[in-house]
Formats: sequence, C-alpha cells, structure tokens
Amino acid sequence: MPHSLLASGIGVNPLDNPKRVPYGLGTIQNRYDTLLAAVKRLHAAEAASLKRAEARAALPPGSTRARVTTANAQWAQAAEDRDRCQEYLARLLEGFPDLR
Repeated sequence: MPHSLLASGIGVNPLDNPKRVPYGLGTIQNRYDTLLAAVKRLHAAEAASLKRAEARAALPPGSTRARVTTANAQWAQAAEDRDRCQEYLARLLEGFPDLR
C-alpha cells in the first residue's frame, strides 16, 4: 500500500499491529514479503528524510521565517516517518529470530 494512503488514514496501517500479518493467511512467504516491504519502506523514508535535511541546510542566510519553519516542519515529519519505519521493522524482526 503506498505511503500516501497510509498517511491519509485510508486502509490498514501495519504499524498499528506488527504481530498481525496484514496479507493472506500468514504463511512464511507472506511474512517475508511483509519484511521485504518494510525494508523497502524504510529505505524510501531514509531517502526522504535525507532529502528534506539537505533542503533545510541549503536555505540561504536571510531566508524568511516562513521558509525556515516550513523546511523544519517538512524535515521533522520525514524524520518521524523514518523513525516509525525503523520501529516497525525492529518489531517485525522479533518474529524472525534467524535473521538477528
């Protein structure tokens, strides 16, 4: 499910309950697919956070307060999303003792 659907509250958010496999009957393949999707989501969230941090750092001296505040808020939102993805992946990995 694309991030925009999760962020808008539409659909099932797997971050709410990582012990429940949101796809299929919970077979091993589905669990690994869920894990792979979480890793991909974390990678995308880290890239977005880095992009926002670079944009924030690229603001020239003398930027308006509105631009600085907007850049800070966008970076904070991306960093929070990255942190949620890291926590979700850590909780998922608890179910895979062979991958630790």
